[in-house]
This record gives sequence, C-alpha cells and structure tokens, in this order.
Amino acid sequence: MGFRGTYEHSLDEKGRTSVPSRFRRVFSAAAQAVEGQQGAGARTALILSPSDDGCLIAWTLDRWTEFEANVLALPRFREDALWLRRFMLAEAEEVQIDSSGRILLPARMREEADIHTSVLWKGQGDMCELWSPDRFSAVKAREGKRPDLGDLVL
Repeated sequence: MGFRGTYEHSLDEKGRTSVPSRFRRVFSAAAQAVEGQQGAGARTALILSPSDDGCLIAWTLDRWTEFEANVLALPRFREDALWLRRFMLAEAEEVQIDSSGRILLPARMREEADIHTSVLWKGQGDMCELWSPDRFSAVKAREGKRPDLGDLVL
C-alpha cells in the first residue's frame, strides 16, 4: 500500500488540513506496524520535512527512520550530507493525525511552502508531497515538460 493520487484540501484558520482518507490508511498501517514493535500506545503520526523544491514532504515514521539512518551514515562533512542534516533533518517535525483526520501544519512550514488556504497532497509512492496549489502550478508550467525517459529502466 502506498501513496497514490492527488487531492486538494482546505486549510482552516488554525493551519489544520485533512489528510486524504487513502493517505490516512497508509499512515495508520505504518503506525500499527511500529506499534507492534514498540508496544501499545503508538500514535498515528507522520513526519513533515521541507523539500528543496518548495513543497513539504510527509513521511511515515518507518520510512523517515530509514531515511534519517541513511543520512546519518553519510560522512558528516560532505556538502550534500550537511545540507540534508541542516535542511531536512533539523527542520523536520513530527505531527499527529487527530481524531478528525487532520494535521496541524506548523506555521513556519506553511510560510516556507507558501501554503495559505489550501493544500495539494500528491502521492509519491513511499511518501507524499504537500504543495501550495499556486506554487505547484508555477512549477508545472516551468518544469512540466516530460524529460527524456529513454534510458530509464522501470
């Protein structure tokens, strides 16, 4: 089960947005898998991190833990490893999915991602992206031409 599809949800005055129901199922299944390892009381949570292309990335806890371990295994002073530590790990936040299926997007992250009234949730298989609809439209207009996929093996 993975993150697939695109969904647009509004943002309320407190900065909360509904997690698409299909995505909630993925986050819940991942939390239950972690709960089985950690005992009762695991919460349905996700990790939000910034992305270098202007959106936010929502990760399941297990996928984030794997990503974080991979970053921490890199040589500390490599330029790319420093960037990942400073701008992905250090800026990431764990958020809870409430009983109404919503998350609170931290104000700092909303501002950085230019998310004000609505959010585009875009499934990416093992994670999902949260976009400002206006910012995504601009990125799509600028970069939306399909690259040459001739040598890509799927």
